[in-house]
Amino acid sequence: MTQQEISDFLTKNNYPHVSRRQIGYDVEWCKKDAFSFLKDNRKKLAEEYKIAVSNLEQLRAEAWRHFSAIEDINSTVKASLYDKIQSLTNNLMTLYSVGDTIQQEMLKNMQEQAADIREEMNKILEQRISSQAVF
Repeated sequence: MTQQEISDFLTKNNYPHVSRRQIGYDVEWCKKDAFSFLKDNRKKLAEEYKIAVSNLEQLRAEAWRHFSAIEDINSTVKASLYDKIQSLTNNLMTLYSVGDTIQQEMLKNMQEQAADIREEMNKILEQRISSQAVF
């Protein structure tokens, strides 16, 4: 819907004090908020990724310690631990492959930030040049 259509709809449904202009402000705010949310979410995802990798590596190391401490080769506990170690290794490999995607997203985010900074710098330089102009 266009902003005017949204305003008309709200007016018809007992929200007469919402102008088309206000809807425009709200849409702009949502866009900015969504971008901020995505940036924060990417950062949180990277942090959670590091924690998950660390936890799986620690669990696997502990499982290997217990596995090595059992001397009975035919132990069902040892066989069960081996299955868990294999499962942890598979989970780590899956997580590492997902890590490549996370790194690509982080790189994309950094490139977007660099472009934003470049744009802000250009605006500042334009303002500086225009303020120095002599008429």
